[in-house]
Amino acid sequence: MTLSQTLALWADRLRDISSIGLLFADNIYHRQRYEALQDIALEMFALATGELPEQLEPLRATVMRQPSAISTADAAIIDLASPPVSLHVPLPAAGRRPASGSSEPRQRDARHGLVRRA
Repeated sequence: MTLSQTLALWADRLRDISSIGLLFADNIYHRQRYEALQDIALEMFALATGELPEQLEPLRATVMRQPSAISTADAAIIDLASPPVSLHVPLPAAGRRPASGSSEPRQRDARHGLVRRA
């Protein structure tokens, strides 16, 4: 993963945390904290894309306000002629734990559809 991709990934995670925080913020102090996180995410997106933060400012009212269902996902190219490959099942957005309460990543066997703990 390149530096720009890493910055964009981190910015998206911060964007998701800030958007969820803004949805549930119950006072001005919490809102200010989550807006500060949103500022950092916007600056990181600008750095990752080579844009000026002012050019990305219109995203604040749309993209930056929307929590994502899944912020990241792993992917793989599978050659079915080779031995079985394990794929990582993406965790919920912003580092939230899976519904089972386990923080361990889950893996799925590509050929047999089996789910097992990593």
